Amino acid sequence: MAIGDKFARMTQIAYVVLFLAIAALLVSWLGRNFDLGGTGQQVLRETGAQTAPVQNKIAECTEGQTKQCNLSDCKGTISCETGRFTECRLGRKVCIPKSRTGCNLDGCHFGLRECDSCGTGFGECLPDQENGIACDSNCS
Repeated sequence: MAIGDKFARMTQIAYVVLFLAIAALLVSWLGRNFDLGGTGQQVLRETGAQTAPVQNKIAECTEGQTKQCNLSDCKGTISCETGRFTECRLGRKVCIPKSRTGCNLDGCHFGLRECDSCGTGFGECLPDQENGIACDSNCS
């Protein structure tokens, strides 16, 4: 085989490889941006800030609907966004789990309350048994 023939053959192989790479990228992009399964119709998926209405799909929930859920031992909520339920989300963390903080029992006496195991809230204010009950000088 002459050098010119070898060069022509290598050029053909390079074009085939380039074509296959472009085809793979196109299929990947289509898979990320279009739902091609089930109905045979293309449905644009949600991408970033741009949202297209989901058509020809059965919504699993009503927009804004919420349900209670558990994540480990913590209670959370799932909500309906664009026709699908989100993952279980815990409430906002407000404290370090099992930590204690001072609280007012009755306007005069003080106690402690403990942060729950999830860090999303405090338990009942109870008298401080270890340090005694502190009183304001104006209390009787």
